[in-house]
Amino acid sequence: MPSLSNLEIASLLTMIESWFDRISWGLRLIGSMASGAGLLTLVSALVATRFWRLREIGILRALGARRRQIGLIYIAEFGLLGGAAGLSGGLAAGTLSAFVSRRIDWVPALAGSLGSAALAAFAGWLAARHFLRRKPFVVLREE
Repeated sequence: MPSLSNLEIASLLTMIESWFDRISWGLRLIGSMASGAGLLTLVSALVATRFWRLREIGILRALGARRRQIGLIYIAEFGLLGGAAGLSGGLAAGTLSAFVSRRIDWVPALAGSLGSAALAAFAGWLAARHFLRRKPFVVLREE
C-alpha cells in the first residue's frame, strides 16, 4: 500500500504543477494584451499631440536646431518613456509570475523593457520624421 499512496501523491503534485503552469501562461497572455493596449495608447498619444509637436519642431528649427538634433531629442524622449513603461510592466509581470510559479525568470522582463524602449523610440522618430523635412516657417504657418 505505501507505494500506491506515493504514486497518488506524485500524480497529484504533477497535476498541481500543470495548473500553476497554465496560470503562469495566462498571466503572460494578460501581460501581452496589456502591452498591446500600451502600444495603442502610445499611438493615440502621438496623434493627440501632433500639432503641439509640430509647433515645437518649427520653433526649434527656426532657432537653428538641426534635423539630426531634433530627431535625437525625440528618440531619447520616447525611448526613456518606453523604457520606463516597459521596465515597470516587466517587473510587475516578473514578480507576479514568480509568486505564482515559484520561479524567477527576469530575462523576459528585461527583454520586454528593452523592446518597449526601442519601439517607443522608433515611434517618436517616426512621428517627428515627417515634420523634420519641411521648412520651419512653413511648419509654423500651417499651425
